[in-house]
Amino acid sequence: MFKVTRKFCFRATRSLARNHSGESMVYEDRDYKVEVLSFAEKLNGFGYIEDCADLERFGAWLQDNVRGRKLNDVFMFNPTTENLTRYFFGVCKSMAPATILVRVSEDDVTWITYSLQEPR
Repeated sequence: MFKVTRKFCFRATRSLARNHSGESMVYEDRDYKVEVLSFAEKLNGFGYIEDCADLERFGAWLQDNVRGRKLNDVFMFNPTTENLTRYFFGVCKSMAPATILVRVSEDDVTWITYSLQEPR
């Protein structure tokens, strides 16, 4: 099985609905990293994983829809990293059907992962 991981980066602003103490939070800028893992059982006639062009479409979607935006204005949900990861998985899976996992980070040490099944 062939696997490809593609990384995308964007900067956006968000305000979480509530923090753990129940206080409203202010808007904050975040540098997001999104990694998508796709797989293919075989290569296409040119020796590539066919899904690579579809992954680029997802990258374009990120740039067009979330880069530089206030995420609270884009989404109808609280834009936590967990919620964004699940949403991005759905968008990516619709564009790149071979997607098996999406992970998102807003800092250098923590990643949130979403997949329909445990990664292989």
